[in-house]
Amino acid sequence: MMVFLIAHAKVEKFEDPEAPACDRYSPRLHKHAAALVTEWCDAVLFATRRFTTRSEDAGFGRQRAIAAPIGAGGGERMLRTVSPGLYYQMVGRGFRLHPEKQDCLVLDFGGNVMRHGPIDQIKVAERGGGTGPAPSKECPECRSIVAAGYAKCPDCGYQFPPPDRTKHDAKASGAGILSGQVTTTPFAVNEVYFSVHLKRGAPEDAPRTMRVDYQVGWRDYKSEWICFEHTGYARRKAVAWWKQRSPDPVPETAERAVEIAQAGGVASTKAITVRAVAGDPRTFIEVRFIEVQGRAGVGVGDEPLNDYPVIRIRGTS
Repeated sequence: MMVFLIAHAKVEKFEDPEAPACDRYSPRLHKHAAALVTEWCDAVLFATRRFTTRSEDAGFGRQRAIAAPIGAGGGERMLRTVSPGLYYQMVGRGFRLHPEKQDCLVLDFGGNVMRHGPIDQIKVAERGGGTGPAPSKECPECRSIVAAGYAKCPDCGYQFPPPDRTKHDAKASGAGILSGQVTTTPFAVNEVYFSVHLKRGAPEDAPRTMRVDYQVGWRDYKSEWICFEHTGYARRKAVAWWKQRSPDPVPETAERAVEIAQAGGVASTKAITVRAVAGDPRTFIEVRFIEVQGRAGVGVGDEPLNDYPVIRIRGTS
């Protein structure tokens, strides 16, 4: 069973010792009751609606502002939370069928899709028993032990600094909201690194792979693994990968492949497109590379590089 407490909100002054004073929303409760409720709850959330205002003539040369919610019946809602259950509720409201509604646009600025996965595959963790001691903290001024939910020490009036809050992103996520939904993201490649890779926990005599890391930003890498030492489909895929990038014979070991690649024996990658399928932990990399040592360059998409034909290369990570 889950218990929800609903309260009105109020705007109160907040004095931050490390930043200018500001106004913030809080439950309309007595300050001691609010501290106890905050300590007891698993999450304290704030829901609001977005409004637009328009002005109209009120007579006698005066104007009055009229507020109206955005969307049919005020259907556009904003709910600040990282809870998977409430994330499911929010998106579920948009997915409800209605004769006059054909589309639902989900703008995720909080990274919830990446955090929880597609909405039709979400898994909510079981709630703990809650038999441990209540969380508390020590006031640095009077050394009193107070409940963790207090923003101000009830004994000496010390104002505790606000907890770190996760800020939303400046751009909405492009991850698929439903399982099976495909998203593609292009990246320019700064550097490419090759190394011999042994799967974690595998025995020492297990087949190695050549790991290819594409640096697409500051400390941002996209990787694929080429299975030269494997058999069957994985080996055939590695052979195709090598022949489309190098005129040298296909190496039998990952170590030899890394030696050739680090010596400049494979085409130079300039851009990649990462294709992700919602609900699938793998990513698929489509690579564009240029002419090296008189060999044909290869493009990706509908615009080949240097008028050479288009070839798509896929690797899984």
